[in-house]
Amino acid sequence: MLPNLISLSRLALAAGFVYWARDPAIAVTILCVAGISDWLDGWVAKRWAQRTALGALLDPVCDRLFILPVLATLVFVYGLTPARLGVLVARDVVNSLGALVVWLRFPGRLDALTPRRSGKIVTSLQFWTVVHVVLGLPFFDVTFGAAALANAWAVADYGSRFRRVCGTSKSVSTP
Repeated sequence: MLPNLISLSRLALAAGFVYWARDPAIAVTILCVAGISDWLDGWVAKRWAQRTALGALLDPVCDRLFILPVLATLVFVYGLTPARLGVLVARDVVNSLGALVVWLRFPGRLDALTPRRSGKIVTSLQFWTVVHVVLGLPFFDVTFGAAALANAWAVADYGSRFRRVCGTSKSVSTP
């Protein structure tokens, strides 16, 4: 129960980020608290044996519902181009669509959709990309480039996982 509440807290944090986006200190603090909550919900679930199917679904949904408004806010408040926004959300869109397909067609295989290292790296680089934009730090293009490459890797990595979970259909001709 507690891990799910921690996951849900990211929805309030997303709203807080949107509201306080023009205050860099508060915005970055919210990002840090959200990052800690993302780690903490998993730690509590494992440590206190509170892993549930709901939690396994809720955590990534809350992650997406946090990052999408945060990145969209960067477009409207900080001038991030829509093309760059598209690059940053590519992995999230692919993951969401892939998980939806598995959920609808193969609900018994949802537990095979475990977090991947590529996704964790993308999340970290998204965090640093947002911090760069909010604080106006130098070398944004380097951070963005790393996030873009990690996104491409994660899309391929998760796409491969989705294909394995869903099974590949082989055409067999019969005489």
